[in-house]
Amino acid sequence: MISSLKEIITENIRYFFITRQQAKAAQIKKHKGTDLGLFWEFAKPVFYICVFYFAISMGFRGAKDVPDLVCPYFVWMASGIIPWFYITAMISGGPGCIKKYRGLVLKTAYPLSTIPTITSLANLYTHIPMVIFLLVLSTIFRTPPSIYWLQLPIYMALVILMGFVWALGSGLFSILSRDFRDLIRAISPAFFWLSGILFDYRIVDNPTIQFFFKLNPITYIVQGYRNCICFHKWIWEEPEAFLGFMVIFVILLVLALWLYKKLKNILPDII
Repeated sequence: MISSLKEIITENIRYFFITRQQAKAAQIKKHKGTDLGLFWEFAKPVFYICVFYFAISMGFRGAKDVPDLVCPYFVWMASGIIPWFYITAMISGGPGCIKKYRGLVLKTAYPLSTIPTITSLANLYTHIPMVIFLLVLSTIFRTPPSIYWLQLPIYMALVILMGFVWALGSGLFSILSRDFRDLIRAISPAFFWLSGILFDYRIVDNPTIQFFFKLNPITYIVQGYRNCICFHKWIWEEPEAFLGFMVIFVILLVLALWLYKKLKNILPDII
């Protein structure tokens, strides 16, 4: 597996510029035929933020009970929904990413390990402007820039790595199981409601549920963004949450590497 990991890293470095071009082409193709194009990538998160803000703040006022909050509730909600849109794009797009680019696998010597990177970069082109929008929004709503913002690239790197590993493993597994992609699509809405996007998981009293929240990598990433903007906490102040994230990451990485090693050479015959 170590050799497979080295191969994946080497191929992604060597073919980075080609992969980036493929990601740009994917974004252009996605919005081909529309007049506003990339605007819709921003409109959907903003629409969600506004709808959930009015629904929760007006209808469920208890949901605003967020401890240690140093920013307006609207900013707190936005700092959870914006990373969620990148995460959900990887969750839903990961299982189909290799099949989507089957032409690269079948007709050329294009390295298999870079295909999940195409999906990740294509979503990143939208995510980075949204993070900038989040920081501007935070400043407008009386939460000025702070030194804690310097941690955002760390959390972004963690979610990109997790997204890549998920896309590689799920993309390969969906080749073996045609139902896997449909299963993920069916259960993906549950991740939104079970990952603390609209509520602070720390207010849950049940220690068992708290434990599962700490093992949820989505919760960790969302809370990380909020720690930078809303709670002013350093990444090392929550070592248990980081450990939980790394446990899930390593498990997914091992599974992805195992599938990559088993299927790499026979993939053109079964895809």
